[in-house]
Amino acid sequence: MLSEKMLELLREASMNPDKIPETPAARKLRLFLEAQGRKKGRAEGRAEGEAKGRQEALLTLLRARGLSPSQDDEARIRACTDAAKLDRWIAQAATATTVREALGTKTRAARARPRTPARPRPTPASRS
Repeated sequence: MLSEKMLELLREASMNPDKIPETPAARKLRLFLEAQGRKKGRAEGRAEGEAKGRQEALLTLLRARGLSPSQDDEARIRACTDAAKLDRWIAQAATATTVREALGTKTRAARARPRTPARPRPTPASRS
């Protein structure tokens, strides 16, 4: 259906996207979208790199303190990409006595606070 000349043109264009004809508006849009994609990719790469750095810092700190994370603990740490959570774990690891304590969700202050016993409720007979 297509002439040899048209087939050759399509083959050549498919090998070199810059030779595909486009309007100035289409080119401007394509360049804008490519730039946005690069910007998003850099941001994602930066966040991924920062998370990896925090993960490595946490594992190094735990091992330096003589705490050996299990394979499950290490997998949990490596799966976490939440910077705030990793920072909290690093801070807790600085004083933790176990890996479980370092990866806990409660802060040391919350754990150290003594609980007050609940007051007994008055019975209907004792109200009078």
